[in-house]
Amino acid sequence: MLWFEQIFPILFIFTIFTNLLLESGILYNVSQKQLVLIVYFLGCIFGFPIGAKLTADFGSKNLIDKKYYEFLSAVSNHFSLPFIIAYTIINQLNMASCTLKILFCLYAPSAIAMIVFAIIKRDISSVNTACNGHKNKKTAPGFKLDTQIIDAGIINGFETMIKLCAYIVLFSVISRIPLQSADCDNMFLYIIFASLEATNGIHNICSLPVTSFLKSSVCIGILSFGGLSCILQTRSMFSDQKFKILKYVMFKFILTSASIFSFIFIM
Repeated sequence: MLWFEQIFPILFIFTIFTNLLLESGILYNVSQKQLVLIVYFLGCIFGFPIGAKLTADFGSKNLIDKKYYEFLSAVSNHFSLPFIIAYTIINQLNMASCTLKILFCLYAPSAIAMIVFAIIKRDISSVNTACNGHKNKKTAPGFKLDTQIIDAGIINGFETMIKLCAYIVLFSVISRIPLQSADCDNMFLYIIFASLEATNGIHNICSLPVTSFLKSSVCIGILSFGGLSCILQTRSMFSDQKFKILKYVMFKFILTSASIFSFIFIM
C-alpha cells in the first residue's frame, strides 16, 4: 500500500515525463552544471529514488559525466517532503514544532556539498565536451516526439516502479519478522533492523520506551542514510551502467553523520 498509494502515482508519471524529455532531445542544449542542479532539486522535492533515476538516465545519454554518479546520487537521494513531515515528524515523532530544525539537519549537509561541488567543478559547463571529449563532441539532435518514444517511456516507467515495489515489499517483510518474534526492547537490535527498510524501521524505533531525543536522533540517521533497501534500489537504477556502490555508501555515511551531528548540536 505504501508503494501503491504514495510512490507509484507520482514517480510513474515523473519517469515517463523524464524519458520524454531525454528522447525528444530538449535537454541536449542544457549545460551539465545546470542538469546537475536539476537532479539535486528534483531529488529533494519528489523524493527517493528520483535523484538516482535522473542521474542514471542523464548519464546514459552522456548528459552527465559518469564519474559523478555516486556523489550526485548520494546528495540528491532524499525521502519526499510529505514522508518526512507527515509520516516521520508529525505521525511518528510527534515533533511538529521542530519541523524546520529537522529539515535543516537533513538537507543542509547535501546543500553544502552541492555548493562546494559547484565551486570546485567550474569546468563542467559544456556537457558533450566534458563527457565525450572535444574530438568526440556531438551535435545536439533536433526535437523529436512520437508514439514510440511515449511507449518506451511507459515501459521504462513500469520497469522502474516494479523494481521499487519488489524491494519495498521484500525488505518490509524481512525487517518485521525478527522483531515480531523477539520479545525485547533492545535499541541496538531495533537499529540494525531499522537499517533495512526506513518506513517500518522508523515506526519500530518510535515505539520503543526511550527518550524523544534518542528516537529523533536515530530517525534522522535513518532518513538521511536510507537503509539497505534504498541502497539496493539506487544500485538497480544503474543496472546496466558502471556504479560503485561502496563509494555511494561512503558519501551517504558522511552526509548522515553530518545530519546527526547537526541535529545533536541544534537540539
